[in-house]
Amino acid sequence: MMDHNKKALGAALGSVFAASFSAIFIRVAIQSGTDPVILAFWRLFLSCLLLAPYTLSKSYYRHELFRLSKLQFSLMVLSGLLLALHFSSWFVSLKYTSTVSSTLLVCTEPAFVILGAFLLFREKPCARAVPGLLTAALGVVLVALPGSGAAAAGPAGNALWGNFLALFGAASVSGYILAGRALMCEISPLLYSTCVYTICMAGLGIIALILGLSIFEISLTGLLMAAGLALVCQLLGHTVCNWALKYTKAANVSSIYLLEPVLTAFWVMLIWEEIPSLTVIAGGCLLLLGILYYIRCESRSES
Repeated sequence: MMDHNKKALGAALGSVFAASFSAIFIRVAIQSGTDPVILAFWRLFLSCLLLAPYTLSKSYYRHELFRLSKLQFSLMVLSGLLLALHFSSWFVSLKYTSTVSSTLLVCTEPAFVILGAFLLFREKPCARAVPGLLTAALGVVLVALPGSGAAAAGPAGNALWGNFLALFGAASVSGYILAGRALMCEISPLLYSTCVYTICMAGLGIIALILGLSIFEISLTGLLMAAGLALVCQLLGHTVCNWALKYTKAANVSSIYLLEPVLTAFWVMLIWEEIPSLTVIAGGCLLLLGILYYIRCESRSES
């Protein structure tokens, strides 16, 4: 069991390394003229193209699919649509605000999960963990406010709007997590992922239609970046992370995933020679340390 735990922690480290390239791929695609919503659609389309044939080729998964109850199917649809909102809002945020600020703010998802769990399930956070939440909230303020130095904006140059979209992306992905919480205990992870990704892709297609965008208006660079997002970030990142959750505590994986904005900041400095302001660095440290403190306190209280 200990050996499995070590392997899972190693896998989680590898998955966060893969996931840290997400914002880089998105930024390169946006700079090539690809619309962020269209990029998100193609990311999910290619992910489904890789997962669906294998999943549907197995009779076990086909039988399980047709045995889904109305409630399970409804929760799956809700989960997929919330994931579509997450991808569309976060991808668009990178058009308006800096890569580092956007990645830091979207990592506030654990705080939204806590709020949602309290409102929906009356799950109260551990009293000792509250200082961690307050510290993280202060970090969000420092990173998000336009006067904080976070206004090293993206191509469209509206940092405050971009920061809001990143926070909305964190809120919507927390809804995706909460909606899928019960389902993950009842449905095979691979079938769940395949179905949710397919619904998410359809949701992104609807968003593109509402915005008057064509899913075929994507540059070659954008298509290559979408392939990178699907192969590297979706499969090597999220799929490996799901495997790791089988063999180690969720708190361990959540803690490791706080490395993502740190690694993203490193890639940004390496590729574009952009150094975050001292205020953003300070806010980012407070945000990540606050969430890490909360996760550890909650993990101890559960033990």
